Amino acid sequence: MPPFAIRSAIPADVPPITQVVLRVRGEASPALPRLRTVDEATQWVEETLASHEVHVAEVEGAVVGFSALKGSEVKHLYVHPCARGRGVGSALVEHAKQGHDRLDVHTFRRSERAREFCYRHGFRLVELGDGSHHATVEPDARYFWTAR
Repeated sequence: MPPFAIRSAIPADVPPITQVVLRVRGEASPALPRLRTVDEATQWVEETLASHEVHVAEVEGAVVGFSALKGSEVKHLYVHPCARGRGVGSALVEHAKQGHDRLDVHTFRRSERAREFCYRHGFRLVELGDGSHHATVEPDARYFWTAR
């Protein structure tokens, strides 16, 4: 895969981010509510762009992943399957760490891949939840990263 760049998302990124979301959502975690239509996914992406700090990873002008932060919480991290295992998610997390003294993230406990990713990037487990605080009622885990 050619080199990729991380940059702030702009409104013109809504369609390609939507395509990443539609491709990944449900595949990565069946517990997440499905976005059934392009319009539904587009609306979700537009709302996320308006209310979060969003960055995209681009390869040759194509969006292959994105992260969305709300304050110090990594709310969303999506990487298109064609770019997985190539450092895109790692670059998005490392970019998110810049300018923050701490970050926190929630993952579903059943996602071994997400848990391992958190540990590789210096996050530590601080809480195991039963999922009762969100609509999926899926057991989750909360991780913190702090700058040293």
